[in-house]
Amino acid sequence: MENKISNNKEIDKYLSVLKNVKQIKGNVWKASCPNGFAHEHNDDPKLGGKTSFTIAVQHTKEKNKHKFGDTIVTYKCWTNGGTKDNPGPCSQKKLTEVFKKLNPQIKGTTRWNKSPPDVFPLGDDSYLEFKDIGTKNEGLYFYHSPLGQKMFLKWKCRQQDDKDYLPVCYSHHVAGGWVNQQLWEVRPLFRLHDLWKTKLSKCLIVEGEATALKAQELFLDYFVTTCDGGASGWTKTDLQMLKTKSNFEGENKFDEVILWNDNDVVGKRNFKALGVYLLKRGINTKIVKLPTTLPKKWDLNNVIPDDVDIHQILSSAVVPAEREDNDYSDLEGDTLKKRWSHITNSRKYYYDHFKKEITHRENLNLWYENDTETRLGRLNPERYLHKEACDRIEGLAYLPTDKRVIWEDNHKYINTYVPFQHKALTEEEIKQIDLSVIFRHLDIICNNDKSVSKNFLDIIAHGIQNPYANLKYATLIVGDRGVGKTQIWKILQDLYGGKKYCIFLKTRDLIGKFRKWMSHKNILFCNEIEITGYDKEGQIHILKELIDDENHSIESKGVDTYQIKNHFRLFASSNQMQQLLIENDKKNRGWFVMECLMSRDDIIKKYPNHLRELDEFRLNEHKIAELAHYCKYQHKLSKDFSWEHPMETSAKESMARSTRAQLFLDLDEELANRKGCFARDLVNTRILYDELKWLDKELKTNDWKDLTENKIIQWLKSHKAKKIKNGEAVSIDGGKKRHWWAIRNIDEWSKEEDLKILRLHMKGKEEVEPTISKEEADLLDLTTIKREINVHSENRGVS
Repeated sequence: MENKISNNKEIDKYLSVLKNVKQIKGNVWKASCPNGFAHEHNDDPKLGGKTSFTIAVQHTKEKNKHKFGDTIVTYKCWTNGGTKDNPGPCSQKKLTEVFKKLNPQIKGTTRWNKSPPDVFPLGDDSYLEFKDIGTKNEGLYFYHSPLGQKMFLKWKCRQQDDKDYLPVCYSHHVAGGWVNQQLWEVRPLFRLHDLWKTKLSKCLIVEGEATALKAQELFLDYFVTTCDGGASGWTKTDLQMLKTKSNFEGENKFDEVILWNDNDVVGKRNFKALGVYLLKRGINTKIVKLPTTLPKKWDLNNVIPDDVDIHQILSSAVVPAEREDNDYSDLEGDTLKKRWSHITNSRKYYYDHFKKEITHRENLNLWYENDTETRLGRLNPERYLHKEACDRIEGLAYLPTDKRVIWEDNHKYINTYVPFQHKALTEEEIKQIDLSVIFRHLDIICNNDKSVSKNFLDIIAHGIQNPYANLKYATLIVGDRGVGKTQIWKILQDLYGGKKYCIFLKTRDLIGKFRKWMSHKNILFCNEIEITGYDKEGQIHILKELIDDENHSIESKGVDTYQIKNHFRLFASSNQMQQLLIENDKKNRGWFVMECLMSRDDIIKKYPNHLRELDEFRLNEHKIAELAHYCKYQHKLSKDFSWEHPMETSAKESMARSTRAQLFLDLDEELANRKGCFARDLVNTRILYDELKWLDKELKTNDWKDLTENKIIQWLKSHKAKKIKNGEAVSIDGGKKRHWWAIRNIDEWSKEEDLKILRLHMKGKEEVEPTISKEEADLLDLTTIKREINVHSENRGVS
């Protein structure tokens, strides 16, 4: 494969314009830097001058093939290239410009982040001068190839207080050769050149080079080694040598491999993972169990306590069992990984970030009985968590955003929402998108009222384009059975991510006490929603909070109440137009209402195949992906679309009227007729009551027998009427002082302070007439009422 790459035509374009080219490996060349002027004072090859330039052709990583192709040319000037954050005179950008001038056929390339490593030059001890290693070290530890070549060095600087050992590597691509960076991607075991030759049949792997040398003195029957990088270093170590004998290929090198980690949770966890890894590859592996009396971070290079028998520990090593996910066997490890968050407002509950669920503290304490290694002392698992600074949160959130943590008023919420992605469409598939079935169905539901169906489509698309926005109203479809209400909800369910994000509920589930679904759903569907007369005010209030609010209290059976930050989109349907959801108020802003006037038979007659096609659309994953693409990228929300206020529809007005009391409907009719007391924009409840009762008496009818002043006030409030003059009793009709209500042009009249203007309106004249006496006023009222009786008689057919 290397030869095939090295013959790549693209690399030839570069090599043809370079000088002093020398092939190092099959795919790597060394040459003089093409940016010669930057090396005028640094030409000596021994100092890494012009020849400190490396170029290679490599296989492209899979994720970048769409951009660079199967192979890619990389290069770097190790003398003057600088770094990505601090580029030098031979930066990647500059070299690309130079190459393109030398050969216009050359395309852009990418840089090397690390120089290629080489083994140490034979007999070269100049690394001792590098960083003053020779005078500052407290130990030098070399890693070798199987042939004994030095690959890299680890050393401890006496000026450092921690236990970290520093790497030194060699690369002939770098000026001076020595690099204080680990260049080897895959590293050998420590003392690999000795391991190859040893006759010992048992191996001991510990943490750290100094510890390995000390352990070798303590356990002469074992070959002791370690991995570069501490407890987790085994993941970058070539462990193949543990499986192969020097003269018998296919048989394990050692009969037994024992792992001895430092006494800390990181070492325990990583060495257990190493043990499981070796077992799966057929190597007889065990791991020691250290006494709980040992100090934390203790290793074999420390003083061994008198009461500790290290040979007994070694002989008692056990086969490591692979830990099952979430088996509660490692409290210390789970604490380090921040598995738990305490929900403070519930006191007793914790959120499990692994299982994505809430757990009672009693369960937490019980389940961690499976942990036999974490030293708790007198603490239980819950107290141990808080001793180790357990995370605290106000509650949970389920909001469609990438943010994992949401802060509000200094309160912390853990967001458990995971964004959903539909299948991406190709350009050809996008050109062939056909949503005619859905558009036809929206027209059917909305009785071919294009403004209403467009608004419904806006609502659907808004949930895809702006899922984080809280839609402040619900959507309701009213229609006969079989017209496709449930089908459209099921299509929307798949559009919004399926059952993981959506839930179908009964009315009792929406307004009930126990609503655990609020913690992990955000799209709600309700077929046959029904708000009954019993406790209707309470039910409507609960629904309003569900739609409007973002902070909710959740109470599940047997679980204390806790907070959830979430907002919901509610889609509901019903066969009945009479719904108390919008009782007496067609301006109710909580609902967008549509009424399908076609029956199932009407739909089949006009569109014989429509309902079948709608079902096929619903079951077709690709069609759902088309709808998702259209809603996200192609549909433009109407300029007048609002996420706060629903569109007012004739269906909503009909629904409001259907729930209105007959007395209120009669008053509505009188208001529309503009007769008698309703002729002006201002009314008084007593005068209105007297007039309507007088009509009943004069016409010998019972139309207003149930009328009271309180019911008139209720009716006025249902029309959003307001008292004028801040509720002050005033005389504006020539009579005594009364409380007056504005029933038309409400905002203007409720702000009017000038009595002259109010009186002019009531008189219907330009100027205010002189004030009359109370007796004259009462007579005027009576005359007005009698005058209107004739009009009412004619309207009602009374002679």
